[in-house]
Amino acid sequence: MTWIVNWLIKPFTMYGIACLFFFVLFRAFIPVELATEYLAGAVLLGAAPCTAMVFVWSSLTQGNPVYTVVQVATNDIIILFAFGPIVKFLLGVSNVAVPFNTIEAALATTVGVLTEVTVMLMLVRIANDYVNAHYGVTLQYEQMQCGFTDFNEQCIKERCPFHE
Repeated sequence: MTWIVNWLIKPFTMYGIACLFFFVLFRAFIPVELATEYLAGAVLLGAAPCTAMVFVWSSLTQGNPVYTVVQVATNDIIILFAFGPIVKFLLGVSNVAVPFNTIEAALATTVGVLTEVTVMLMLVRIANDYVNAHYGVTLQYEQMQCGFTDFNEQCIKERCPFHE
């Protein structure tokens, strides 16, 4: 269901709502050129599901973490293949000129940076395990702790890895 909403309903709904507001309801207040730029921004936002907050909401609602990871991972994989064509289609329908290689470059940069950071973190952990196993030296670091427990009525306390 999440995939259907994220990829078949949301981008097109965002496009429709943006067109309604920018070109119909606020046409007297927003010049056509600016409305077209706003539409392009709405299409870019509407076509990209926000997967980062899914972890936070799942944790706050005591959701199933395995299901959450599967949903986020599959949506992130779908982003690689669906984001560019959907954006290109919606912007093409709007006569907004955005070179497809610009969209591909932005997507490749994002994926590259995220992959690089993940690999670097994995390598640090592997290096730490190796040095610990062969030389008895471990990487010392402070455990992060949340200082907002007293201010948050919905804090999950001991179930949170950052609880003091």
